[in-house]
Amino acid sequence: MIGWYWIVWFALATVCFAVEIVSPTYFFLSFGTGAIIAGIFSLITTSVPFQIIVFVIVVFLSYIWIRKIRHKFFITAIDTGGAIIYGARKYDGEKLIEREGIVTKAISTKSRGYVKINNEEWPAILRSSDVKTAEVGERVKVVTIKENRLIVGQVS
Repeated sequence: MIGWYWIVWFALATVCFAVEIVSPTYFFLSFGTGAIIAGIFSLITTSVPFQIIVFVIVVFLSYIWIRKIRHKFFITAIDTGGAIIYGARKYDGEKLIEREGIVTKAISTKSRGYVKINNEEWPAILRSSDVKTAEVGERVKVVTIKENRLIVGQVS
């Protein structure tokens, strides 16, 4: 006889995937995957302890697997000239590296400002090895990208 536990597992998976969409950290993806697999096993057996064990094992294994995939394809370590930045993401925005832009909102090493490149404004911060601030109207050069922010330096 099939119990009602599968509803709980699939509801948990739905919530985890929804949270993952809102906060793309890849953390809840493994919990959603574990809940899906545990839900499938709940259709086979009504043993709740067995379903929980399957859930925990799948979450652990999928977390390790997703982390390896994420680091292989999305995370890099980039030398910015002053320090190595870990956690910079690879994506199409890398085409902006080495491009010059104009500061539209003052930038410092501590606070985010904005840089305009090809009529698009991008959030940016100064790399730590440069001067402390870049004022509106100054030209800056994109050194790298970290998360969704440009790391910029002074134009030499």
